[in-house]
Amino acid sequence: MNILVVSPSFMPALNYGGTTRSIYEVCLSLSVNNTVLVLATNLNGHKKLDVTPDTLQEINEIPVIYHDIKFFKKMFCSIKFLKNIFLEIPKHDVIHIQSVFFIPAIFTALACRLLKKPFYVSTRGAVGQVVIAGKNSLAKRLWLKVLAWPLFRWNIGVHVTSSWESDGLGALGLDCGKNYLIANGVRVPPKHLLDNAAQELLVDDYILYVGRFSPEKGLDLLLRAYKKSNVESNLVLAGDASSPYGAKIKELAKELVIDTKVFFIGQVRETKWSLFKGARCLILTSHSENFGNVVLEAMAMGTPVVVTSGIGASEVVAQSQSGYVVIRSISAVAEAIVKIIDYPAESLRLGENGKIVVQNEFSWEKIAAEYINMYEKARQIG
Repeated sequence: MNILVVSPSFMPALNYGGTTRSIYEVCLSLSVNNTVLVLATNLNGHKKLDVTPDTLQEINEIPVIYHDIKFFKKMFCSIKFLKNIFLEIPKHDVIHIQSVFFIPAIFTALACRLLKKPFYVSTRGAVGQVVIAGKNSLAKRLWLKVLAWPLFRWNIGVHVTSSWESDGLGALGLDCGKNYLIANGVRVPPKHLLDNAAQELLVDDYILYVGRFSPEKGLDLLLRAYKKSNVESNLVLAGDASSPYGAKIKELAKELVIDTKVFFIGQVRETKWSLFKGARCLILTSHSENFGNVVLEAMAMGTPVVVTSGIGASEVVAQSQSGYVVIRSISAVAEAIVKIIDYPAESLRLGENGKIVVQNEFSWEKIAAEYINMYEKARQIG
C-alpha cells in the first residue's frame, strides 16, 4: 500500500511533544511492509530543524520532504508544501492528515476530493473539550466549523487515540460516526542500550514527571499534592523548564518549602528509560491530554503510574490496573502518592500489570497493523 502522510511536523521536531514522535513511530512501522512518504515542515517550535528543506531525504529509511516555512508559521503553510501535496496525492492509495489546525490539511482534503482519493484525519488531541474551551476558543470553533468542514465531511475515517478525543468531536458536532480508536504504542530500546543509558541522579528515591513545562500539564497541582502527601521520596521533574511557566513552578517549589526535595533535571532523551525504571511511580496531572505517551513508556519499564482522569491513557491504566486514576484535586493526587509509597508490594503488582499489557497490546508493530486494518475497512466503506 502506498501511504501519503501530511503533517505539520516530523522528527526530530520534538518541541511539539509526543505527537511528533508518535507520527514518526507509526510511519516507521508502516514502512516495513508499505511505501510511506511524509510531507511536513521544517518547523520545531520557534526554531527550525537542521535539514535541507524542499528536497526528498530519508529519516531512518522513511522518505520525507521538509518544507521551509517563512511567512505562515502558525498555519504551517508554504506554496511548495501545497504544490507537493497536489502532485503526490495521485501517486498514493491513501492519504493520512495528521492535524486539523493547519492550512495544508484543508488543502489536502479539497485536493483529495477533486482527485477522488480517500483520506483520513488524525485529530491528535486538538478537539478535546478542555483544549477547545481554553485559549482562543472562539477562533478554534470558527476554524473547525467554517474553514475545516471538508476535513470532517469528506473523510473516510477519523483516527482518535482515546475516547477523550471522540467525546470532544461529539461535543463539537463533528462526530460523523466514522471514528477509529487506535492508541499510541511504545518502542523500548534493546537491553544493551538501556544499560548504557543510565541517568545520573543525586537521589535514588523519587517519584517522576516527564514532559513539557506548560500550564495544561498542571504542575502547580502536582507540587501542591506532593507537598500535601508529606512523603520522604523526592520529586524529579524532567523537561525544559526555561519557559515562564517553568520559572513559575520553580518559584512555587520555594514558596511551598519543598525546593530541597524537588529536582529539575532538564530535557531527557534515551536516558528517560533509566529514569522510568528507577522511579517509585510516574505521575501526570494534566488538565487534558489526548493520550500521554510517557504513561505507556513508564508502564513498559514496570513502573506504576498515577494519572488524572482527563488523560487519554487513563483508560489503559484503569483497565490494566497498572496504577491509580484520580480526579484533578490536590487531595486525590496526594492520596495516590501516599498509596504508592506506603504499599510497595501493591505498587510492584501494579507495575508488573503495566509491563505485561504494554508487551501484549502496545508494540508499534501491532499498532501499525491496526492502522492498515483501518485503511482497508474504511476504503471498503468508502
